[in-house]
Amino acid sequence: MKLSDLFVGWYEYTDDEYNDMLKNSLISFDTNVLLNMYRYSKKASNETFDALKTIKDRILISYYVAKEFTNNRKKVRIDNIREYENLSKFIEDKFSDMSIELDKYGEKKLSKISDIKNALDRCKDRALKYINSEKQTKSDFYKNHEIENNISEIFFNNFAPEYEEKEFESVKKEGLNRFDNKIPPGYMDDEKDENGDYYIFKSLIDYCKKNKKDLIFITNDKKEDWFRNISGIKEPREELLSEFYKETGQKLMIFDFDNFIKNDVIFKKKISEEVASEIYEINKLQEKVSIREIQRIQRYLYLILKYNTIKEVQNNIDEVLKNYRTILRICEGMQDYPLIKKIEKLYVLLSQGEYIHYIHVLNNMKLQIKDYKVENEEEIKNMYVEFNKTLSVNIGLMLLEKISIYMRDYLDSSYDNRVLLSKARELRMIKRNEEIEDKIFIKETINIYNNFLIKIENKIESGKIYEQ
Repeated sequence: MKLSDLFVGWYEYTDDEYNDMLKNSLISFDTNVLLNMYRYSKKASNETFDALKTIKDRILISYYVAKEFTNNRKKVRIDNIREYENLSKFIEDKFSDMSIELDKYGEKKLSKISDIKNALDRCKDRALKYINSEKQTKSDFYKNHEIENNISEIFFNNFAPEYEEKEFESVKKEGLNRFDNKIPPGYMDDEKDENGDYYIFKSLIDYCKKNKKDLIFITNDKKEDWFRNISGIKEPREELLSEFYKETGQKLMIFDFDNFIKNDVIFKKKISEEVASEIYEINKLQEKVSIREIQRIQRYLYLILKYNTIKEVQNNIDEVLKNYRTILRICEGMQDYPLIKKIEKLYVLLSQGEYIHYIHVLNNMKLQIKDYKVENEEEIKNMYVEFNKTLSVNIGLMLLEKISIYMRDYLDSSYDNRVLLSKARELRMIKRNEEIEDKIFIKETINIYNNFLIKIENKIESGKIYEQ
């Protein structure tokens, strides 16, 4: 017996095994891959779907991917349209700044000031016209439901169904256990109420076991509960490949989408270089630090920074080092996060027992940490306005999630706050399980928001995470 037979998933597949999987295995996609279709240009989206149609008999979709896609598609569409609006505002602000600067000179110093300002206005109007045209093209593309129609056509030849209620309770329990014990997949999303990644993984395991099929899983999620970082190279977690084999007797490969879509063995017809480049750039943007990840970093930094003296740090050294390690895991591969170098330095100083130097650097860093509290409040208020206008259940679910995260991170743990947080989480859960009518859900969501608003306006909080 070979070691590779004894520890399947921990050793590379042979060339024959690899090529056989590329040619014959089922292919399944994570939710983030489908949602990215909204972020691509119309040309890139159409080319991608045309390529996927050539392999649609091999495509397998999990019910839990379809559900996540349905729950999140409107938010992604709204966010994409807002990007155009934000860009327009940015340009208007910059041109306004230039006009103010010109006014400082006056006609005595700058005789052609009116002509210059008119030229800038024409340039601004032309730029805004182009942006609005792009925005309208994207809006029309969304209104035609081309993406949803293509997904319906391509992705449902093989379907891993929803679990029955009794079986789902067992799956849900195991998903939460993986949060607690850092077992992949999904534990990097442990601030959520459920381990959606595990639901997807488990449903694919069960389908491939029943149908005796190997699987290629495509995801753009590069966090450590899917990929391990080995000297800067992202490799699929061996535990996932091994578990899949032990449960099914079949093999699993995990790719990111931009490498998958360019694979010559899977696709006989290549997508254009222009589209391949666009897909790569958009996927790279999605790897940057998200607001959710920033919030997680903030939470652990708060737990660290509450110890302000050498004695406090020494008395709680194990807890502080553990929280630093957690932050560094979250930031893995995210060199665009501005505080990463200082966090790494603080961790090294603490590990080496350099307490005086550590406290000095720590105090300086506090002044540079951005307080997202006010920004989070505004985001929740704006989301409520949208919810109140549309009475959309999906927006209501997102609103409850935002409120829950805010309360956990910023409000104190008084009884009243714990009760409200529990109500928000419970309402979100029972609606996701379709155990409450839309009308009642909307009414209860409004009540929770109003109670939440009273708390933040009365400033019942554990304090801003950091003072500026």
